[in-house]
Amino acid sequence: MRTWQRLRLWTEGRRAVDLTDCKVDESCLSADVYSDLILDGTLITDGGFATRLQSIAIVGTLSMDRTEVTDKILPSFTPTNISKLRFGETLITEQGLRHLGTATIGELSLNARKFTGACFADWKPKLQKLDMSR
Repeated sequence: MRTWQRLRLWTEGRRAVDLTDCKVDESCLSADVYSDLILDGTLITDGGFATRLQSIAIVGTLSMDRTEVTDKILPSFTPTNISKLRFGETLITEQGLRHLGTATIGELSLNARKFTGACFADWKPKLQKLDMSR
């Protein structure tokens, strides 16, 4: 499948972008408002995506399943109003999740066996739903 085949779907003036399993990094993302940004299986990096987050807004879902992002990316999400944030099979740890600080996230999805829930002992972010299904 070509990289840009699934790239641009327009919904209410905002982009819904699904780059699942495309061999691209954050440089392909333009400064814009995204209703959904699905980056599962892409080549995004902590530093590059953290920088890109300064020029984009995500009002729906941000999914980074099966990427190489680490705990270093997490401070970039504070404060934010992402409605759904998905980290499955990444290098993010429960210790790192504490860096979400006071972020406002509607739903947090941690779909990997390594997540036990220990990070929620002193949880501070505003969260409406937690999904830890495997």
